[in-house]
Amino acid sequence: MDSVIIHGTRLEVRHIPGPTGRSPLVFLHEGLGSVSMWTQRGRDWTMELCNATGRAGWVYSRRGYGCSDPVPDVRGAPHAGEFWHTGRHEPDYMHREALDVLPALLEALGIDAPVLVGHSDGATIALLHASRHPVTACVVMAPHVFVEDVSIRSIEQARSAYMQPGEQGLRSRLARHHRDVDNAFWQWNDIWLDPILFR
Repeated sequence: MDSVIIHGTRLEVRHIPGPTGRSPLVFLHEGLGSVSMWTQRGRDWTMELCNATGRAGWVYSRRGYGCSDPVPDVRGAPHAGEFWHTGRHEPDYMHREALDVLPALLEALGIDAPVLVGHSDGATIALLHASRHPVTACVVMAPHVFVEDVSIRSIEQARSAYMQPGEQGLRSRLARHHRDVDNAFWQWNDIWLDPILFR
């Protein structure tokens, strides 16, 4: 299985086989991440962690990332649908992922109480999910429990790097990991630099 349909939207998933008697690890990527970005420089960190803990694992790309379906009109005005939104992210986008999308994905995969492993945006999503849903454990790296000015400056620098042309620019490097690289970048960058959200 390389994808799951959640309310009409295809999400990219990757299964890491392992023992079935223990809760699986479910990996939640950072703001510009995807399934493929967990594997870098010849190492598959997700598989290494599953093997070290004796657990199976699931890795998925959120909507608009990796090979998952894109967010329609990603830079347009936000509009909440019955389940999915269209347009730019709104300030509660990590809450929506944690409280709506992740539970639907876990149900589709037949997972009751996962071990959530999240990085950055994924770590925040993991904490939010664990606050309302059963989990076996929650492992978080760099969650957004507060926003520092240095983070906003780094995101501004990422925007400049993304706009640089050529093979060494950020856009070109991210395109290896995202079917629609502009969708992935702008849904993340626009909301983080929206003055309504973090000022």
